[in-house]
Amino acid sequence: MRKLLFIPLCVLGCTGKSLVNKTSRFLGDESTWGDARFIVQDVQGLWGGVEIYVAGTGKTVVRVVTPEEGGLKEKRYVSTLDTSVNQILIGAFIKNNFLTINDSERPGIPDEAHPSITLINAEGERHTVWRWDGDMNKRFSNIMSEFRKIWEKVEKTEPVFEGEFMWEFDWVSALSE
Repeated sequence: MRKLLFIPLCVLGCTGKSLVNKTSRFLGDESTWGDARFIVQDVQGLWGGVEIYVAGTGKTVVRVVTPEEGGLKEKRYVSTLDTSVNQILIGAFIKNNFLTINDSERPGIPDEAHPSITLINAEGERHTVWRWDGDMNKRFSNIMSEFRKIWEKVEKTEPVFEGEFMWEFDWVSALSE
């Protein structure tokens, strides 16, 4: 995988010290943060939604899913964003100490969406957090808002695929093409 120069972030103010928390420890040495990958899965079988895959290289795949007659349809967008996207996402994950956000604990409401966010470090270890759509969590929402910005940016490009939505998707291959 291509190594990227990673510029340390001022996550909670520029004090000259990097913020150390459970999430930054999970990410490992700052020199490897450019190899982190991110996944958002927020597709509900009746309502559709979005899946977003971001590699440290800036390669991004966004799948926008809509309910249509005959089933779910997808528009797939592939784009290579500036590598600063990785830095912004890392900053959001660390600032909101992603690894300390708990999954929803209550039973779901029928047909309620349950978005998930996955962080994958350079070693390939992954940590996923999911929430029921009706369970507000400010830190989870803060991270999701960064992914919404990516979605809005990528969706302005031409889709590379339009057709039937497939639940199983090989995002690793899509990011390495």
